[in-house]
Amino acid sequence: MIYPSRAMLGLMSMERGDLPRAIQELRIALRARGDHVPALSGLARALVLSGEVDEAQQIASQAVQINPKHPS
Repeated sequence: MIYPSRAMLGLMSMERGDLPRAIQELRIALRARGDHVPALSGLARALVLSGEVDEAQQIASQAVQINPKHPS
């Protein structure tokens, strides 16, 4: 299971302000498991912070469709 560790690495990278690395790691996690809501919501946040608002909205919509009650 590669996706949990890559998602965690992506979220930690975002916390450190390394948005390119965060986006890269979260995309890798999502290639392994496209329905991983924490990775989707993390990617949406990282994209917003990077100014990619349109893509972030699409990703956030996917996360909500999968789990409307996720606290992201």
